Amino acid sequence: MTADGAAAGADNPLGVSRGHVCVVTSAHPCDDVRVSSRLVAAFLRAGYRVTWVGPDRAGYVGKAHGMAGVEYRLFPVADRRKDRILGPWRARRLARGVRDVDWWYSPDPDSAWVITGNAQRQGGRTIFDIHEVYHRGLLNRWWPGGEPPQIIRRTVQRIIAKICSRVDLVLGVNEAVLSPYAVSGSSTLVVRNCAPFEFSEEQRIEEAADGPVGVMHGKVSSGNGTSQVIRAAQLLESEVSSHISIRMLRRPEAAESAFDRQVASMAAELPHDAVVLQASVSHAEMPRLMSQCTVGMIAYQRDLGIESLPNRFFEYMASGLAVLAPSYSTGIVAIIESEQIGITADFEDPASIAASLTWLARHPTEVREMGNRAREAFLKRHNWDTEAAILIDCMNNM
Repeated sequence: MTADGAAAGADNPLGVSRGHVCVVTSAHPCDDVRVSSRLVAAFLRAGYRVTWVGPDRAGYVGKAHGMAGVEYRLFPVADRRKDRILGPWRARRLARGVRDVDWWYSPDPDSAWVITGNAQRQGGRTIFDIHEVYHRGLLNRWWPGGEPPQIIRRTVQRIIAKICSRVDLVLGVNEAVLSPYAVSGSSTLVVRNCAPFEFSEEQRIEEAADGPVGVMHGKVSSGNGTSQVIRAAQLLESEVSSHISIRMLRRPEAAESAFDRQVASMAAELPHDAVVLQASVSHAEMPRLMSQCTVGMIAYQRDLGIESLPNRFFEYMASGLAVLAPSYSTGIVAIIESEQIGITADFEDPASIAASLTWLARHPTEVREMGNRAREAFLKRHNWDTEAAILIDCMNNM
């Protein structure tokens, strides 16, 4: 039985309708990994009807086509920064036309205000899903110069805490993102970004004993440690660089950006295949790409990395990859150490990254054993079905 079938049987054995969930987002694309591939899929399997209100865009390939079984009410987008400002108002207008909602769900602070207002007018309960510590690293990315005044940070924190006090259930990817905002009396639940079982079903492509170690970096992005990783590749000894092949995925909409051109120029100066730039793919195609690698890399800097516990970490585990992660990512490091599935580096220091890549290239047997343990730990303790069951049970009993 597939993971989808197993989850459907466990969550909704009689096919009984649980009610109606309305997702309201000002910014998330229709194919967002956590919101769409994880949570919406879990709602559908559990028997909920789902309506999605949000921007008409996809995060991966081409225009969003959506998921079967979901009713989409989308507003057009053109300019990313302008759309981010106007998104809550556009979502609010469309969400007002959605009727008979049992649960309003939002993954954005600005659209969380929308769902609380809708619930007051139309009824239904509310879920606010916190993905980031907004007033720290994420705010740095938006603020000119990257260092907002403390009064701005405290104001953002208080606003989000106020939102949490007004919703029925606050979700968080881990305790680190919940703790700054959870207030006394709020119902909170950690729902980690674990991967579904299908990520573990792709047949592994075994690398040749004398071939390069395939390392999945992920999306080319200034916030994803791409520059630091390429600089690390430049520091590798020739014997090591010939045994490392780092995969980086280029998003179509960023292909002509100044940063993307800089990355392409830097990669071209490296030995052949030390860094491989390829087109990004849909989330459904990622298991196939990961099956061609041995190591999964998470290269966040400290501003986002300290509290991060991202989707990719669990997808790497499901795919049987050893993990190379930031030494300062407390949640990731705790799992790496307890499950013995990888090593760490300081991803703000290219020399530290290069030292870790060198170790991986020179210890292929240990790397394969780490990958095997990662997949086993995923199947037993770190899969999405376990997380989804906790959420659905909570919703059904509130």
